[in-house]
Amino acid sequence: MTSATPAGTTTVTVLDSEFREVRTITSPQELALFDRLWSDRIAPAETTLRPLYKVSIYRNGLSVRWLYDPAGLAQVLSKAKKPVYRLQSVDDLNALMAISSHAN
Repeated sequence: MTSATPAGTTTVTVLDSEFREVRTITSPQELALFDRLWSDRIAPAETTLRPLYKVSIYRNGLSVRWLYDPAGLAQVLSKAKKPVYRLQSVDDLNALMAISSHAN
């Protein structure tokens, strides 16, 4: 049985632009850190997102995929227009997800 964090997160999978797996986070300690870093985002940013990665977050039996720019920008993948959020602890989050802050 997979452990879940208080937020209900059981797995986080990071994919690159070619849908290759970069990292899957499953340990309770790393999931708790991810939840803390991911939830620390500010209101929608007016900026251009370069979605070099996809982040799939599995919570409570559901999956939500986000587009992620290593500059610390994230947007829910949806056919509808969704806001772009700016994450606060970009370096820590990128390190946890095993991606470069300066990806081309």
